[in-house]
Amino acid sequence: MFNARLLLDGYAQVMTVAPNVKYAGMFVKFQREAREQGKGLWGAAPVPAPGGGAGKQASGTHYIGNARSKIFHLPTCEWAQKIAPQNRVEFGSREEALSAGYRPCRVCRP
Repeated sequence: MFNARLLLDGYAQVMTVAPNVKYAGMFVKFQREAREQGKGLWGAAPVPAPGGGAGKQASGTHYIGNARSKIFHLPTCEWAQKIAPQNRVEFGSREEALSAGYRPCRVCRP
């Protein structure tokens, strides 16, 4: 069952809507297993930003800013990954981003 595989691998969350609750117990169990094992979205490892490369993370960059919108994000934020390369600004700290006039993202809340 595809739903079960997604849950076991940590790529989905359980959502049941009556009357479709036949597998709810099994799905909750699979989600709990994935969460306990740190799989998929339950994992602690950050997703690298496209084009960022390993060297960027090693240099200590902790926040990604958008020069056009003046908003900064965590590197794992979906919106940080959509910033055009020419608008991408990297900050080593939250304070650095704030002092440069950027505001925190309302999605990832850095």
